[in-house]
Amino acid sequence: MPNQHYDLAQRGYYVVPGSATSASQLAAEVVRMKVVHPGDPTASAPGAAVIRSLIAELRARGIGVAILVPPIHPAAYEQNGAFLEQGDAAVRELAQQERVPVIDCRAAVSTDDFRDLLHLRESGAEKQSACVGGQLRTLLPS
Repeated sequence: MPNQHYDLAQRGYYVVPGSATSASQLAAEVVRMKVVHPGDPTASAPGAAVIRSLIAELRARGIGVAILVPPIHPAAYEQNGAFLEQGDAAVRELAQQERVPVIDCRAAVSTDDFRDLLHLRESGAEKQSACVGGQLRTLLPS
């Protein structure tokens, strides 16, 4: 906004997707991640209840369901690994309880494939898409 400024060291909080690439900017985004998602992730958290409801609604409509684990920049794991590992365990527990497959293509992309903490460059998007497509093909009936 005109005449409004913010601390560039905290740029990750206000970052336009695709422009946070320095270590300090990525660190600021990780701090924001902790603020936006307080508490410990569990398969019984309020957000998990919403996901369970969505799964039930989709199934009631005859729609197949899978959970896609999004890629996150490795800097997030370096600075907030315990939280992300708890989140991953909660997602997998929820998926197992609901009998929903998990599509996980995080290993398909590298640090160089990220534009910022959460967004992929074109190279990363291509790798991610190819991996997701391959995993979906294994889930769909022939």
